[in-house]
Amino acid sequence: MTEIEILELVNDYYASDETADLIAALEEKWDQLRGTEEEQNCCFLIADLLVQFSIQEKLFDNAEIWGEILQTCDPEREDDGRREFTLGKAKYHQNDFDEAWELFTIAKEKSGGRCFLEEDREYEEFYLDRSLIS
Repeated sequence: MTEIEILELVNDYYASDETADLIAALEEKWDQLRGTEEEQNCCFLIADLLVQFSIQEKLFDNAEIWGEILQTCDPEREDDGRREFTLGKAKYHQNDFDEAWELFTIAKEKSGGRCFLEEDREYEEFYLDRSLIS
């Protein structure tokens, strides 16, 4: 399995607006990972996508589970704060605002603030509002 195959799978399901089925398909792909180096690179992508689509479907418990799993995926990958930011989004939607803020802070430091650039504005607004209080 390659990252391109995963992205093709996402495109197929996403185009048909079958996000719940996409989540199930990604979880099935996760179960098929065998530990090769190439597949270890895929584990980060799969876990990250599962968080994103679980949030979209308001499956916040599932998003948090996959956000936690993401923390250990592909340890050779550049540590740019993506892991913490993604888990922070899941925590935010679980109303665990203290933990979300802490994770966003780590992600901001690691990414130089870039972690907020291509994300929903609500996360940055939450972070900035909470930063004023802290």
